[in-house]
Parts: sequence; structure tokens; C-alpha cells
Amino acid sequence: MLDLKCRLKLMIKSRQYIFYLIFALTALIFSYSFKSKSSSNSVDKKYSIVQLKGDFQFFKETLQKNHPRLYEFTSKKELDRTFDSLYANISNEMTGLEFRYLLLPIIAKIHCCHTDLQSSEEINAEFPAIAKLPPFKLYYKDNRAFIRYNFSSNNSLTLGSEVISLNDIPITTITNNYLQRVSLEGIHKTAVYYKLNFYGATLYSGMPNYFKNETYKIELLNSDKTKKVIKVDAISFKDYWAHMADKKNDKHEFKKLDENTALLKYPSFNYPNDSLRDNFIPNIFKTLKTQKTKNLIIDLRGNSGGPGENSAEFIKYLMKKEFIYYSTGNGYEEYKKLIPLPKDTFNGKIYCLIDGGCFSSTGHFLSLIKYYNLGILIGDECSSTFSCNSNGTPFILPNTKLVLFCPQGIYETAVKGFERAKGIPPDYEVETPLSDLIAGNDTVLKYTLKLINDKK
Repeated sequence: MLDLKCRLKLMIKSRQYIFYLIFALTALIFSYSFKSKSSSNSVDKKYSIVQLKGDFQFFKETLQKNHPRLYEFTSKKELDRTFDSLYANISNEMTGLEFRYLLLPIIAKIHCCHTDLQSSEEINAEFPAIAKLPPFKLYYKDNRAFIRYNFSSNNSLTLGSEVISLNDIPITTITNNYLQRVSLEGIHKTAVYYKLNFYGATLYSGMPNYFKNETYKIELLNSDKTKKVIKVDAISFKDYWAHMADKKNDKHEFKKLDENTALLKYPSFNYPNDSLRDNFIPNIFKTLKTQKTKNLIIDLRGNSGGPGENSAEFIKYLMKKEFIYYSTGNGYEEYKKLIPLPKDTFNGKIYCLIDGGCFSSTGHFLSLIKYYNLGILIGDECSSTFSCNSNGTPFILPNTKLVLFCPQGIYETAVKGFERAKGIPPDYEVETPLSDLIAGNDTVLKYTLKLINDKK
């Protein structure tokens, strides 16, 4: 097992990937707010008022000293008022998870996807063995929730059914509690609901004893507006992930759809090695040029970003002339100068599929697509834009060992005319109905293919 120092180095190197990799775990932790019995394990360990107040001051001062845009979206007066209010609520012992739950509204008010507060290494190690998870996955929309997947043997839990409450807690309460604690980039709803509907997310804050529930009492709304209540047994952390393993789409893939059109799925700019950047991408564009492909669909949905050089080395194959990638940022000096184009640039039509999962350097990538009018964006507004804060540097709270990720710099692409509070908007907004999700129909891709055919 890697020691903490090694783990933190890995976190710094691939911050965006880890953000999604551990999202399921951190989403579970949002919901932990019960009073636990005295125990030797890290999950149930209580911390004194003195210890918690010490960690609170460390948390507050670290943000104030290091964050480059702490008051960009929430005024200093309002944020200070929130700090004071939460500090006043430290009136009794808490577990590390309870304390984290208390602090998360501060993270949410900063509106920075690179600012986060995660549980300790010890809790992360113990949690999978302790947690019991729901045998279903919810789909959230406009403060409502529906059954997306059913992992139980109870066929009454029909896919698409609307959920009114879980264990007598209204869905609106569960959703609102989560929304008050989620880390976002800027201010818009697309990213919020993407996070709620992300494949790894289960349930959220507002449900006492969440991961210790043995059963779930689910109140459903039938199509005829009548209500029914069913009960299902919780499943293990391992079993939940076994069911979810084939639901995610995290592989880079390239294929020709027909003689004139190719599809490139690009779910991340963070790679386990440099082969994707140095071999996969050049070979693809060489093939596109050799085969004289007219249309290229780049599927960036769910792409949470990665190192800037990976984004820059990709987009140069789409550019029409030399360009500057970064205008601001620590390092990357070669990308603040004119970047020469490779010989196999693509000269056909470009279509980018986007959604609320496009974070960080994916926002940088799309800002250049939009600024230079390189292609058509289709889907939902992405969650980042031309500018974001740097990857969060990990700071460990001294007592609870919670890990605060706090940016210390700013990165911006060399473009103009974009707003920081908003993501990059699509040229064609296409919403995927829940019925299509359940049926496995890719609404956005089908729309794109129709758009291509109509332009012939």
C-alpha cells in the first residue's frame, strides 16, 4: 500500500481524474451525519471540540492564504458570515465525516471545481468494507428523482418511476442538501445535475445513517399519479460497483461510422502514460487525412480534463493556423508562444459532443474550438470555460486528517469574449430524455448524425 506522501503526489499529478475516480466514495461521505458509537475505527472516531476548532481555523486560513480567487463568486462579507456561522456550530464532538459535512457549504460557495474537501486516507481505506449501498441508481432532474438502474430482485422497482421519498426523507431534501455542498466551476445548473447523475454517485447528504441502512423504503409515484411503497435490501459496496462496472464509458476509442464520418471518443485528457498523446492522436489524424474523411465527431462528454499539454497537443490537429494556447498560467511556457501545426491537420467538418461533465482543461479546449470557430458544439453546456484555477494542492487538516485541495494559481487560454461564471454553451442544445437513457439510445449522437446528413 502506498504511504500518504506517495498518494498525495499521485493526487496532484492527476487531480481531474481522481475527482471522478473517487466521486462515488465522496458522494457517499456527503451523507454521513449520524452519531456513532465509540469505536477504534477511523469512521466512528470522535474528535473533541478543541480539535475540531483547530482544524476549522487551519481550513479557513489555508483557503484565505492560498486560494487565488476565493471571493470571485461569493463576497468576502458573505463567506465570512458562513465561516462564523459554521464555527459557532462546533458545540460537541464530531466524527471526521460529520465535520466534513459541516464544512462543505464553504467549498460550494467558492464555486471552483479544483477546490475540494475529502475524507482522510484512513477513512477511505475502511469505507468500502463498512458501507452498504442502495440496490438502485437514481436519475435527478429539476429537484425530482427517478429510478435509473435497479440492482435488486424486486421487479416492482420499475425503471423510470419517480421517487418521492427514501426512508421517509423527501427527495427534495436529499437533493437540496447535496446542492448546498457540491464543488462547481462558476454558477450554472448543468454541472450540478451532471454530478448528481454521474455513474458512480449513489445517494447524497440528508439521509441519516445512509451507508448503514440495511433496507430502503421507497415511495414511488405511479404513472396514474397514485403512490406505492416498496422495500429493498441494501447491497455491499463491492456488489454495487460490480453492477456499475459496465455502465461507465471511460475508454478512448476511434472508429469510422461510414465512408465520410468518423467518431473519436475522448473521455479524458488525463492519461496513464503519454502514448495517447504521442501515438494514438497522431495516428488517427494521419488516417483521417489518408482516407479523406469529411466529418469528425469528437465525443468529449464526461471529459473532466487533465494536464494542459495533452489538450494543447490534441487541438493543434484541428487548428487552421499557428496559435497560442495559454495566456496565463504557471509553467507551460512553450504553450504561451505560437504553436506550429503538424502536417496531418484535419480539414473536414468538426462536431464536438459536450455535457456538464466537461471540466477544467476540457473547458480550455472548447474555448479554443469556439473562439476560432473550428467546429459545432452539440449537447449540454459544459461546466468550465477558458479560465480555471490550478489543480488543488493537498493540505491535511492536523487532527481529523481531512484533505483540503486548494488551488494556488490560475490558467487561462488566449481567447476573448467568454464569461467566467458560465461554461462553454453548445451551438445546438440537445437534451437526452430519461426514456432514451434507459433504452440505451444516444440522443446526442443521433442528432449529430442527422445534422451531418442534412448538410449533405
